[in-house]
Amino acid sequence: MRKILFRAKALDSDEWVHGQYICQENAVFKHKMAVNWFDTKTRKHTFSIVDIDYKTLGQYTGLQDKYGVMVFEGDKVSVWRDGSNRKFTVKWREEGTPMYILYPQPANEKFWTCRSDMEQAWKVIGTIHDSSERMDAED
Repeated sequence: MRKILFRAKALDSDEWVHGQYICQENAVFKHKMAVNWFDTKTRKHTFSIVDIDYKTLGQYTGLQDKYGVMVFEGDKVSVWRDGSNRKFTVKWREEGTPMYILYPQPANEKFWTCRSDMEQAWKVIGTIHDSSERMDAED
């Protein structure tokens, strides 16, 4: 079974947090993330609720790139396929058969689905929410 996990930026720190998404109706900050922190010094888990920027919310696809980095909706990925390197954004497609796809579509109009057999061919290089991209995307 696929792990259900979300990622978003915390409003108070602009840092990425991972956890379970919570939507609270009639709250000042409606969108929150339940986060489980592990303190390596005390060796204890701490649970907290963090206010998040909803525009940065993305769900884990259940896949990892060739370095073991978890791939989330909204990630930018560099993909080696058919002898060429292309850059895409991971998006959720509602129409037809709902699935995660790589966008934009290649010139042949066939979309590329996010599949586990492609994990060794791609690398997470950033997100649509961060302006920076790792420059070593060619390997």
